[in-house]
Amino acid sequence: AATVGGKTTTLMDVPVQNASNIPTMAKRDGQKMTFEVPGVGGSFTGDLSDDGKTLTGFWDQAGQSLPLALARK
Repeated sequence: AATVGGKTTTLMDVPVQNASNIPTMAKRDGQKMTFEVPGVGGSFTGDLSDDGKTLTGFWDQAGQSLPLALARK
């Protein structure tokens, strides 16, 4: 990960779609996390759990908003 101007570039994997190393811009404000994924025109906004192991929020893409939970391995 690399941080420039308050935005951190990260890589995202989506095993269900057999996709990996998708460039993602991550931003954190307290417990609120946002991931912008320009390559697929999507974004995730959610809240980081107190233990830092899960994010719970919504994936927005193509006019749809779907609940999504992310967990650290």
